[in-house]
Parts: sequence; C-alpha cells; structure tokens
Amino acid sequence: MTSLLNEEMTNASRIIRDKDRTENTEDETPTFDTGDNENSSYEHLRTPLWGSSRFALAVLGFFGFVNSYALLVNMSVAIVCMVNRTDTLVTKFNKSLLNKDDFNDCVDFSGERNASDVPGTHRGGEFNWDTKVQGFILGGFFWGYLVSQIPAGWLATRFGGKRVFGWSIFIATICTMLTPIGAKTDYRLLIVLRVIVGMCNGTVFPAMHALFGHWSPPLERSRLTALTYSGTQAGIVITFPLGAYLCQNGFGGGWPSIFYVCGMASFLWFVLWMFFVSGSPVEHKRISHEEKEYIIASLVESAHKKNRKNGILSALPYIAFWAMINVTGWVADFVRVRQLMSTTLTRKAFDAFGKIVPAVLMIALGYVECSATALAVVLLVLSVGLSGFQYSGFIVNHVDIAPAYAGILFGISNALSAIGGFVSPIIVGEITKEAQTRTEWQFVFYMSAGIYIFGAIFYVIFASGDLQPWAVETDPIDINNEENSGSDRLESMTLRDLS
Repeated sequence: MTSLLNEEMTNASRIIRDKDRTENTEDETPTFDTGDNENSSYEHLRTPLWGSSRFALAVLGFFGFVNSYALLVNMSVAIVCMVNRTDTLVTKFNKSLLNKDDFNDCVDFSGERNASDVPGTHRGGEFNWDTKVQGFILGGFFWGYLVSQIPAGWLATRFGGKRVFGWSIFIATICTMLTPIGAKTDYRLLIVLRVIVGMCNGTVFPAMHALFGHWSPPLERSRLTALTYSGTQAGIVITFPLGAYLCQNGFGGGWPSIFYVCGMASFLWFVLWMFFVSGSPVEHKRISHEEKEYIIASLVESAHKKNRKNGILSALPYIAFWAMINVTGWVADFVRVRQLMSTTLTRKAFDAFGKIVPAVLMIALGYVECSATALAVVLLVLSVGLSGFQYSGFIVNHVDIAPAYAGILFGISNALSAIGGFVSPIIVGEITKEAQTRTEWQFVFYMSAGIYIFGAIFYVIFASGDLQPWAVETDPIDINNEENSGSDRLESMTLRDLS
C-alpha cells in the first residue's frame, strides 16, 4: 500500500511540475489555490463525472443519508400511533384559560369537546405517555447527536470516513430494530435506544466530509456534496408517507413495522456501502487509472499550487428542499468554473440567500389566515425549499478551507447546531403550551427568522472559501484515506515532496 501511494503521489507531482515548467511565473511565493481557475494544470486529466467512481460514492452516500434521516424521523411518525393522547388533549382543550378569540376561524369553539372533535387527534395508541415523556423520547436522539459530533470528526480522521459512516448506521440499525421491544418494556429503555441512534447518526456528516476531503475535486465539490446531502431531505420525504401508511396498515401491529422496514433498508445499504466504497482513490479496486490520477492531481494542486482566481403534504417542503440542494449545487460549481465569482463570494452569496429569503417567508407564514391553506403550504414549501441554497454555502465550506480536517471541523460546528434539536422543542412548547394560538406561533416564527438572519450576517462577514494556511501541513499532509489496519496504514505526503 505504501509503495502504491508513493507511486501515485510521484506521478501527480510530476504532472504538475512538468506543466509548471512550461509556464512563465513571476512570483515563487507559495499561496493556496481554491480551484477557481478552470485552466488548472490538472484540467487535461479531467474525466467525466457521470459513471465515475466518485459519482458512485456520492450516490451511495445519498442513500446513506436517506437511511440516516429515516432513522431520525421514524419516531416522529410512529409516536402518533403509539401514544394515546386523548386525556391530555381534551384537558388542554377545555382549560379555562382557553379563549375563543384566540382561535379566530381555525377552530369552531362551542364549549365542551369529545376527543374525536379535537382537531388532529385520534383514538388509539397503547402507551399512556404524557407530553413530558414524549419530549424526552423525541429529544433523546438529539442528545446523542450532540455528544457524538466532535468525537465523530476525530474518529473519521483516525479510522476513515467509510468505516465510521458504515458501522455507525449498522449500530443505529440494530437499535432501531429493537425499538418496539424497548417501547413495550419501559420508556426509559426506549430513550436509551434513541440516544444511541442519535450518537450514531451524529457521525455521518463528519464521516462523509472526511471522505469528500479525499474524493472530491475542487470544481466538482458543490455538485458531489449537494447530491449526497440531499439524501437527508429524501429520507424525510420517503419516511413521512411510508410511516403514515405502515402506521395504519403495517405488520406487527402497525407502528412496529415502521422501525422494522427502516432497519431492513438500512442494513441492506450497510452491506452495499462496505462492499463498494473505498476510503480513497488509491484504495479503490475498480477505479480507472485516469480518474484516480485526476482526483489526486486536483487535490494536490488545490493544496500546493500558486493562487488562481401530513404524509405527502408534510413531505412537500422537503421535496422542494431536496430539489433545490441539487440544483444549487450544479449552479454553484458552474459559477466557479466560469469564474463568475470566487469560491468565497459563491459560498457567501448562496448561504445568505438560503437564510434571508426563507426568514422573510417564515415571518409571512405567521400572518396567513387559517382558511388560506394553499397559501400557507406554498410559503412553507418555498421557505424550506430555498433553504437548500445553504448546502452550496456553509455546508460544503469545511471542505474548501481545510479538506484534511473537514470531518473534525464539521463535527465541531454540527455539535453546536445540534443544540437546537433538543432546545427548540422545549422553547416552542413553552411558548405555545396554552392554546397554540396564531400570536404564539408568530412569535416562534419571528424568533426563528431572527436566528436565520443573524447567521447570514455573521457568515457574510467572517466566512472564507480559501484554503487556510494552517490547514496545509508541511509535514505531513495526507490527501488519502486515513483508515488504519496494520500494514495497510496509509503514508503521508509532504509539501517538499511535491515541489
């Protein structure tokens, strides 16, 4: 493995040196290329993206995130069928603090209600969990997700993204298959299982970022990451209607089949992932020599060259999100290839648009009359869908500024963002705990929009798309997979070896 790596690195270095010798250079001071120049010295090595091994990695990554997010949202769908909420909802509905004027035309208020009259409720469900227990069950995932972020980045760097991603989904699959047993045994066991699922899912983004640090040429980076990470929304789109169907018509009592089906799909993906994916082009057994040479040369130059410039309805917003992620990924790379904008400006523009516009739409959503269902759906779909611009903004930015440390960086930032996963349900629950009036939800939307706009402004001021000097190790810089298994330990490159 060491000799193979040295041979490939030597070839890549020779290609870049030979081309450099044909160019007249005035400044020998080393700077860092962001891949903005379409006339890079590795351009003659470019191989088609479609049908390539790097494209196959992105597709398998896409289905990996489909399964990852299916394991996340399956509980949100299933708990509707699992819990008998009749007593709790009727009590809240008849509280003396409830004011007829709060509902406007959303509810036909006429005094006492039966459970079947309360909008959005149904009879059934075998578990009498109160809202506090339900909150712990749903929030358990995010507690696990939070604590695994930073360790996940280190694990992906140490053992390789392939192994971390694959085995994390495998463990989450086992816990998902055990969920029905845990729920029927004790809700505390169910919470533990959900925490473990969250911990496993917390590793997938850092692991995939680490893989892309070794597989994605700079001028294809937005497209590849957009395709892969759009699997998150596809997972939601698929799981909501599928879960709703299985809840009513599934085997094993209905709701348990949601976890069994998600578990079986995830296990099938795990087998395909471990068999077909490799941690780096050097390790890949089926990659063409031309593609391997192109990927390695592009990454070497990027590091070292001189600077050059409900059910279906519930799924609708995520369908738009998924589509927008892929469209904007191609647009972002087109803009960069044509040198219409630098990498830094591209990331800032796409990220700002993906935050500010949805924030405005979110505020508008709070003022829609309850009878204007179609308008509300359109605003919600646009708000969520246009957020997909961010996937060509801050999401891929870690790979731009530090490919070798992308997994660790994403783990750190994602750990902070995961706080919202368990804090926001608590805050929203407190704000809307009395009657969930329009005024209460308007406050929620204003608060969310404020967070979005603050994030956009902060990113525009401080973000960069340039490879950072601290991310280029003079001894060593490793552009290959860092999976370690005895004699298969990959060796590192130095800048001096490439000069």
